[in-house]
Amino acid sequence: MLGLPTTGQMLLGEKMTQRRGAQLGRWIRWLAILFLTLVVVVVVFQNRETVETKFLFSTIVMPRAALLFVTFSIGAFTGALAFWALRSKSTGKT
Repeated sequence: MLGLPTTGQMLLGEKMTQRRGAQLGRWIRWLAILFLTLVVVVVVFQNRETVETKFLFSTIVMPRAALLFVTFSIGAFTGALAFWALRSKSTGKT
């Protein structure tokens, strides 16, 4: 034989490569989570001052960081609804 790997050895090598890729993906995911957490902490500490927000007939006083969080949450919820609506429309599911 020419020293070529057998089918079993090739499958083992492919599994090891997939495992390394999965481990790298986990590291990247954890680094992204850590980075985003750090960004959120910095934004909160830099936006602690109180702001007045007028909505319809009421005035709400809250820290700027809370206003940013509420605005982000509304945007994320709206985006999720739009994604769900477009996905169910394209697949025909409701």
